[in-house]
Amino acid sequence: MFASRGDNVQARTGGATDAGGAPGRRSLAGRTTTVTFTSEEEYGQVKLAFDVCGLQAGFRSMNEFFTEAILMAVEELERQHNGGRPFTPEDIPARRRRRP
Repeated sequence: MFASRGDNVQARTGGATDAGGAPGRRSLAGRTTTVTFTSEEEYGQVKLAFDVCGLQAGFRSMNEFFTEAILMAVEELERQHNGGRPFTPEDIPARRRRRP
């Protein structure tokens, strides 16, 4: 499931900051951060999965684990709805675009 893990996370998130209006705030490492809210049950299941095999699977942190799972979902949406190309601001329907 996470076969492309290392290259994928770096390719999709390496060097990303909040410059240019990306959501989140800058972390100490200069990366954009955000908060994900889940139920206690969902968080418990994710934490158990990470605790049981996250390090063994090559994830250095639970955040890295979350990031890879989210990016896999984004790639699947790009594949299904955008011909496999990464989404761009131009792909947002006009009714959903934010005003400058």
